[in-house]
Amino acid sequence: MKIDKIVFSSSEEFSPFWNLQSFIWKEIFNIEPVCVLWGEVKNTNMSDKYGTIIEKQYNPNLVKSFQLTWSKFYQTMSESDKTWIIGDMDLYPLQTGLFTDVIKNIDDDVYTHLASNVVTNQRYEDFGGYLPAYFHVAKGKTFEKALSLNEGTFEEQVYSIINDGRFTYKNEVTLDAAKNMFGANSGNKVLINEEEYLYWLTDERYTSFKIYDSHKKGIINFKTSIEYQINAHESPSQTRIDRKSFYYNAYQNYNNSMLINNQLIDIHCHRPFEQQKDSLYQIIEKCFKKEIKI
Repeated sequence: MKIDKIVFSSSEEFSPFWNLQSFIWKEIFNIEPVCVLWGEVKNTNMSDKYGTIIEKQYNPNLVKSFQLTWSKFYQTMSESDKTWIIGDMDLYPLQTGLFTDVIKNIDDDVYTHLASNVVTNQRYEDFGGYLPAYFHVAKGKTFEKALSLNEGTFEEQVYSIINDGRFTYKNEVTLDAAKNMFGANSGNKVLINEEEYLYWLTDERYTSFKIYDSHKKGIINFKTSIEYQINAHESPSQTRIDRKSFYYNAYQNYNNSMLINNQLIDIHCHRPFEQQKDSLYQIIEKCFKKEIKI
């Protein structure tokens, strides 16, 4: 298996993460980046120098947050013979091995997932959580089969999945709790409407359910990449630079030796982008030993 394309979805508010993402994936990985932008490029500083930007407009009658998150999975159907990886706009890679060497011996017809220590081949309820909505890897036609992407239009799927009722926070988290987690009470610098947040992880819950169900029925062959993983014995917190480590305008307390020796997997960024840009650039340049030119 060799990854051809990475797909992101973004609002205008999260768009500042794109230019660096597209540079890294194109110039370092030789993987073509695609971004489904919910808004207009003219309202952002996004560049198509290193990747493709596709503008979309929200249907005001449907849940906006799920339109955004579901669109990157739906986009994989656009090129069925390409191998896609699902990206996350504020999550940058810190090594090439996981995305190239680790998966090169995985068969092309497999649906796999590259997040460390979070998946098994058991029931999706027993994953110890849900499959994260990033680092899914498969050919477009495999995504289509696994997630039933050909069943109805994009908007019909958004409506159906939301109204199913099983894949949201809505019955588990109160609006007040949502405000504390992601809204005005949270101190978060990038806010979404609290009611929208009740649907924020619908993509993780639904894809986990569908992957398990499709694998069980023999529709797809799902294999985790754990057996191939670099540092698979490490917990995610030990192989990631997390935004919690950002304070005094810099990322701190990460293992510099692991960074320069390609043993860290990714960096989950502080927000907003500009506030941590300088420190992030230093980490990326140190990691890949390449000057950022965007």
